[in-house]
Amino acid sequence: CAPSTSALLLVYIALIAWSTEDTPAASEALGHLSLSANGQRVTQPLLCDGIGSAWTIALGYSTGHVGTTTLCDPATYESSHDCPRRLVEFGFEQLGRDIDKRRLRVDHRKHHGTVSFQTSQLRRHYLPMVRGRLAKGKRVWVDLSHMSIFLMDGFVDLLLSNPADSLLVGLNLVKLVRVRRARLETAISWCIPPKQTNCYDTNFEDSSQPIAGAFVLSPNEGYPVELPLPNMTAWEELTGIQRAMWYADEIEARWQRIGRQVCRGAVAGAGSGALSDSPHLAGPWPCLEVTWTKARTPQAGNADQLACPVTVTDYGSIVSAVAEFIGLRAAAHVQDHRHHTKLKVSAVNQNTSLELFPEAMELHGDYLRKMHFNASTLRLIQAQLACL
Repeated sequence: CAPSTSALLLVYIALIAWSTEDTPAASEALGHLSLSANGQRVTQPLLCDGIGSAWTIALGYSTGHVGTTTLCDPATYESSHDCPRRLVEFGFEQLGRDIDKRRLRVDHRKHHGTVSFQTSQLRRHYLPMVRGRLAKGKRVWVDLSHMSIFLMDGFVDLLLSNPADSLLVGLNLVKLVRVRRARLETAISWCIPPKQTNCYDTNFEDSSQPIAGAFVLSPNEGYPVELPLPNMTAWEELTGIQRAMWYADEIEARWQRIGRQVCRGAVAGAGSGALSDSPHLAGPWPCLEVTWTKARTPQAGNADQLACPVTVTDYGSIVSAVAEFIGLRAAAHVQDHRHHTKLKVSAVNQNTSLELFPEAMELHGDYLRKMHFNASTLRLIQAQLACL
């Protein structure tokens, strides 16, 4: 016999309740999230809208040693009103079962870091892994590790030139997160124990690397760089911390190029960045820049330096900004993994990195003299030093 009208109504109500459990309301699922960017409103789709099989990818861009281990930890986040955390899958320095980051760096050097090499790694390893991890009902892939420095040009080329690629089917949105730490603090972080022996000398087991075994870029490995060496011997004359300074500057220069190509405005979170002064960027992807420091106050710039182009804040504030950007909320208690440092600083005497390594500023001046940067590069570095 046919079911009664009242029975059908009860079933309908039950289905509605089930479909909205732990998900945004229907009006919100079809709505948009607005964030402030340099005084303007940037409207963008919600990450966890749960519509069909669409998925989102959020990638980080950084030097490493900037707190991305914590930012890639699911425990750092809680569900928001618009996005349950269970729909978000986190990855960190993962490429797939057949390759790891060390092999990626070796192959990147072997193949001169070409765009075609990067694209092949994405198609053979990274994107199939991401698709597999999202296959069980996940909606968002978040990887804020600095492994992207070896793949980002290929990623940009693939998505802009071949968006219909089978591995990109269902990709609804790409988001980029530029995580910066105060520039000299970043360089110092690459040198503190157990690598401290390489900070102030030029003796290296492998003269091509800033620090032995480091997962970073170098200017003399055969691939194009934004900040080339003035001559072939310049690199060998730099100490470990000076090489780390070059690395931090190279990543910033690359971000300026990539960001101006793909960012759709620079969403200024707590601790905003240099692209935030360019509100008319017309790229396809929303971007977030966050900058933090361990210092109690930003380092003061000299009178001849440019005004600080970024807003610097503490690490806790950038966690909240990143959480909001990927559609979640920061957890009430966030564990700082401090994955790369064994240096213990007294909770009472909270020295900054610059206080622990006062030689850094002197070595920085020597670094600039040896590198012979052009005027535009010097302006970029000086602008950072004005507040970092």
